[in-house]
Amino acid sequence: MLEPWWLRFPGPYLYYPGHRYVPAPLRAFIDFVQSEGARA
Repeated sequence: MLEPWWLRFPGPYLYYPGHRYVPAPLRAFIDFVQSEGARA
């Protein structure tokens, strides 16, 4: 209805502590979200 005023969604953001060790389930989720974003 008010499409000209819709905010653009820049995408999901994920914040997690530390960058040295990323647990495998979190790494899989990050990879999945990135691959879905590449399709859009």
